[in-house]
Amino acid sequence: MIISDNIARMIEALIEESGGTIELKRNVMAEQLGCAPSQINYVIMSRFTPERGYIIESKRGGGGYIRIVRKALPRNDLLVRVLHSIGDTLEEAECASLLQALASHDAISSQDITLLSAALSQASLSPAPSRTMQAALRASILRQMILSLMQ
Repeated sequence: MIISDNIARMIEALIEESGGTIELKRNVMAEQLGCAPSQINYVIMSRFTPERGYIIESKRGGGGYIRIVRKALPRNDLLVRVLHSIGDTLEEAECASLLQALASHDAISSQDITLLSAALSQASLSPAPSRTMQAALRASILRQMILSLMQ
């Protein structure tokens, strides 16, 4: 298990338990998890983004903290944010993370995740001649699928 996944799971559990808002001290969390505080920052900045429905606030200094707020967005607003976050290419792990974010905000069902994950998997896109082409196809397909969910 990758430390980033453990950090993300711990933060998600804390957010769930608290009803949507947490304040954490990254040094304390890093000590608990046995990692560097910069790893906590990396996970927060890469996985708890506005397009995934989170607001991040921070206060620096001795009494500093990082506040993470899960923002309830209307379904189409969340879909639009995810749509705009998709670049020209999309790796399978990034795709899975976006789909999980949509599911965690009840924008798509677990059945939809299963179908979308299968359609966008490396195995499904293997006829494409290169990984770059597969990533480009994955991004294009996911954009079209999100657009269809918005209608």
